Amino acid sequence: MIFKKKMAFTLNELVIVVVLLGILAAIAIPSYFLTVQKSRAKEAKSALGLIQAGQKIYYSRTKAYLNDGNIANINSQLGLSLEESYWNYSANNGPPNNIGTAVRGACTYTVSTIGAITGTASCPE
Repeated sequence: MIFKKKMAFTLNELVIVVVLLGILAAIAIPSYFLTVQKSRAKEAKSALGLIQAGQKIYYSRTKAYLNDGNIANINSQLGLSLEESYWNYSANNGPPNNIGTAVRGACTYTVSTIGAITGTASCPE
């Protein structure tokens, strides 16, 4: 009678594979989350550039900056189509501080009348 040897993985081989997968995940996951934060920061900066441009046009028509935190009003008054997905946008009444802000948690980006965008220390660059 001929017996066939069963082919299977040993417990040691499975443990090694699980440990290697854990190490790879420990390296990849923080990098992924940092990339997501940076892309969301770019979204906010892009929207603030649009708010700044819209505020300039609004100022040329009314001689005042829009001061509103309602995204629907900002879109209609400034002619934009922003969505509040990750950020809460507001249009501010201008100098000397800023004419637009984007807030998410502890991170706040602001845009000045000349288009300079600054963020708090907790914001990714």
